[in-house]
Amino acid sequence: MIKRILFFLIFFTLISCDNSFKKIESINQIEGKWRSSFETLYIDTEKMILKKEGDSINYILTSRAYDYSQITVSSGSIMFYDGTVFTNYNNDMMKIIRKNDVNEYLYIKID
Repeated sequence: MIKRILFFLIFFTLISCDNSFKKIESINQIEGKWRSSFETLYIDTEKMILKKEGDSINYILTSRAYDYSQITVSSGSIMFYDGTVFTNYNNDMMKIIRKNDVNEYLYIKID
């Protein structure tokens, strides 16, 4: 419990330091391991796979050739969400705004 509270405090401190986000210009900007308050993502942009920690499914990540910030996460013919990806200027924080969802999902790069 204390570990989770500490993570939230660090997470929100980092967010408040630099909340300037811009759309990604290359899908390679989101390569790596990302953690939010509720999940950890592993993104492999070479194989275009997104994997969630504790989940055995490899999700397919696609982006638009005309706008790399527009992504789709799916598993075969099942689409999970479309969204727009933003990073801060240091590329150590990522924000995903999913279409048809009022929430913004914030992640911190951890590797």
